Amino acid sequence: MRRPILLVLVLALFAPACSFEPFDGTFGDSTDGDRGRSRWSLSDGLCPGFGLCALDVAVATGASTRLVVVVPDRVVAELSPLVLSGAATIGEVTRAPESDELRFELHVTGPGIIELAIVSPDGERVDTARFEARAPEGLECGVLAAGAQVRYPMVSMSEGVREVTLRSSDTEGVPELGCRVTDASGAPLLSVDIVAWRIVREPDEDPLIAVRSHPFELVADVVHGARVYVHPLDTERTGTATLEASLGASAQTFTVHVVE
Repeated sequence: MRRPILLVLVLALFAPACSFEPFDGTFGDSTDGDRGRSRWSLSDGLCPGFGLCALDVAVATGASTRLVVVVPDRVVAELSPLVLSGAATIGEVTRAPESDELRFELHVTGPGIIELAIVSPDGERVDTARFEARAPEGLECGVLAAGAQVRYPMVSMSEGVREVTLRSSDTEGVPELGCRVTDASGAPLLSVDIVAWRIVREPDEDPLIAVRSHPFELVADVVHGARVYVHPLDTERTGTATLEASLGASAQTFTVHVVE
């Protein structure tokens, strides 16, 4: 069940299990577990709230995403995530007892329904949840609207606009470029890190620009992400650079002009 509203976790004082009630407290976009004992979110940075998507958002196969599970009134340091069914593998797990949270990386290897569980050391299944993975089929790239809130469907993107101009001395207000990944029906997918951005240049050519995405580090060669920011590398140099965004065999290019 998706609840794109302000939420806070409220423990029922008289019930044996945990429960959740909507309340104007903290931002979020999440899905309650089947037993109502947990709250699940996909954490990508392109979703409402604190970068959290409910589990009704489909994820592209091949993507590595992060999940956040809130399990109030439990010792989360003793709990672990488990893939019950579906094509996915669990990576690094981070436990935050102070906020009743489990965070873990999940690599999606194939399409279909992925069912997950939180289990205790003795094998008790505390709660379960599921989301859908779909094969990425389309790649639509463009310039994102300045100052717009970017979400995974990239609704603020000017599709097909793939030419931008930078001032060599401008280190702020740099263009934001994005690619929307879609399934066979054209519906957007949470693509996370499957789009690769590469600055096209000769091996002995000094790069004119750099791009950044999560974790927001300047990169002069290849970076992965659904969107990137473009920066001039040298305040003294001008010219034109080519930036390529690719997903498998599909690729689209941007022309970046650096002027004084």
